[in-house]
Amino acid sequence: MGRPSFKIDANLLRDLRERHGLTQYQVAEKIGTHVVTYQNIESSGKTSRKTAEKLSELFEISVEQLQQGID
Repeated sequence: MGRPSFKIDANLLRDLRERHGLTQYQVAEKIGTHVVTYQNIESSGKTSRKTAEKLSELFEISVEQLQQGID
């Protein structure tokens, strides 16, 4: 049955990565995952709550902002 999916804003995630001047590989390394896993997160917007928390810490925004996007 797999882990429950946690939805985040994939467009925001890509934008944050680019604003920070990071590659997908660098983000994957910083959050402790494989680059293919990170690429799937960035394209689908689906991840685990734990990974969403790591991403929010990396980009210094809240998990809620990651879910809803920033206006």
